[in-house]
Amino acid sequence: MYQRGWNKQEVVDLYEFMDWLLVLPETLEAAYLDEVQELEENAKMRYISSAERLGMKRGEEKGLQQGLQQGLQQGLQQGLQQGLQQGLQQGITLLLRRQLWKRFGELPDWVEARLAEGTPTQLEQWAEQVLDAATLEAVFRE
Repeated sequence: MYQRGWNKQEVVDLYEFMDWLLVLPETLEAAYLDEVQELEENAKMRYISSAERLGMKRGEEKGLQQGLQQGLQQGLQQGLQQGLQQGLQQGITLLLRRQLWKRFGELPDWVEARLAEGTPTQLEQWAEQVLDAATLEAVFRE
C-alpha cells in the first residue's frame, strides 16, 4: 500500500476497517497484529493479501501432491522391477537346482550355498554348463 502512494493514516484506516470486518480468535489476532507491525516496520516489503496467501498455499499443496504422486509412481515402478528381477532369479535358481538334481542326484550343501549366493550372470552360466559338464564341480568352474 505504501508502494501505491498511500500515506500512513490511509494504511491505518484500512487496517482498522479490516479489524472491524474480521473477527479473529485471540491467537490469530495476535499473529495478525504481529504481521501488520512487521509490514509497517518494513514498508519496502509488499503486503500479501489473504487471496494471495490462499493461492500460495494452494500452489504449495498442489506441488506437494504432485511430488508425492511422482514419488509413489517411481517407488512402485522400482518395486515392480525389483520384484520381477527377484522372481526371475528365483525361477532360474529353481530350474537349475532341478536340472542338477536330475543329472547328478542328491545335491551337497556346497552346491545349495552356491545356488543361493549366485548372481543372475553366474546362474545363467551354470545353467549352460550343466548341459555339458561331467561332474558337479565342472558345472561350477568359473
